[in-house]
Amino acid sequence: GLLDVSAGVDLVCTHPGADLGLLGRLAQRTGGELLHVRPVDLAARVTERVAQLRDQRVRDVRLTLSNPAGVQIQRIFRVHPTPAFIGIPADAEGMIELRTGPVGAERDPSWLISANTQPRRLGTYRLFEIGLSYEADGVPMSAQTTAVQTVVATPPRRMQVAAAVTAAHARVETAAWVEEIARAFRAGEARRVAGLLDRLVRHAVTLEERALVERVFELRMGFLRGGTLDAAELNLLRRSEEHTSELQSQVPS
Repeated sequence: GLLDVSAGVDLVCTHPGADLGLLGRLAQRTGGELLHVRPVDLAARVTERVAQLRDQRVRDVRLTLSNPAGVQIQRIFRVHPTPAFIGIPADAEGMIELRTGPVGAERDPSWLISANTQPRRLGTYRLFEIGLSYEADGVPMSAQTTAVQTVVATPPRRMQVAAAVTAAHARVETAAWVEEIARAFRAGEARRVAGLLDRLVRHAVTLEERALVERVFELRMGFLRGGTLDAAELNLLRRSEEHTSELQSQVPS
């Protein structure tokens, strides 16, 4: 199908209550993107997307992850150019391939990858092999590197982490909570939904984002009172990279 011919598929959605989690995963699997827009903004967003496609510096960009025995990749989240959870294929068998979509000016793709490892002795261990392949001016190119884990006797109390990584991690955690809430609600697990909403409120408090705290708290209270979730409100939280500015604009100072 489309995966075999490397045909990226963009999905355009204007419904505020659509299942953005599912649509985002479908688009990402082919290297496309989900454009969730208001009808009034549709023409501008499509024009912007066409410009991005024309501005590609390289084409057919793919990232591959190969993990050895004892390392289990748990979650992959694309941070840029647009946030999206990446489903891990059941038949991956130690190899996962990610299509990045267009790579243009100021659109360098980035991901956060979490993995579980078995208890290990002191030393340095291979986590996964990372491969990058792409086409530049019609010429196939590739590069390889290795991600490693260093186990020490006394872990440092503080670690220097780039601000961009910290911010991305906060977005990932918010999006992860939202996806768990959506799954629990679809499964009819009311008690689990209530518990997850409570934990999401506490998570928002730790981020010190007033608008996010208020919106999540209102979502939680609405569920406790009526037993339903507003899909449009849930989608505002799903759009993790954009939610802060959007929610701030809706909360009076």
